[in-house]
Amino acid sequence: MDSDMTVVYRAADIGEADIVANWLQEQGFAAFVKNEYGAVAFQLPLVEGRTGIGVCVQAGDGAAAAALLEQHREEIDRHKAEAGTNPIQANCEECGKVTTFPASQRGTVQTCSHCGANMDVTA
Repeated sequence: MDSDMTVVYRAADIGEADIVANWLQEQGFAAFVKNEYGAVAFQLPLVEGRTGIGVCVQAGDGAAAAALLEQHREEIDRHKAEAGTNPIQANCEECGKVTTFPASQRGTVQTCSHCGANMDVTA
């Protein structure tokens, strides 16, 4: 990991990490998702480490971001719960059509129901 970045949150999966990183970005932090091996977590194949997927911020912002996460734990948990129950609509890069997937498939690669191509289930 870059020495100017610090992990402020460890997520159980890519969906949770994405929610927390987006929330931190809304709060004004330059946050992004990395796994413990240093590869950007959105690269394939996705490898989750033993300690989960890290949400990183600039090292100088680490203490402030961690404190804000702790202060707003209930809000973050609510965002995670809402995101975990809402179906995901994903656009196929091959045919351009939309397919709806259950929330449990967030962060996975699935098959397009229209053309059969592999597609990333994100958002």
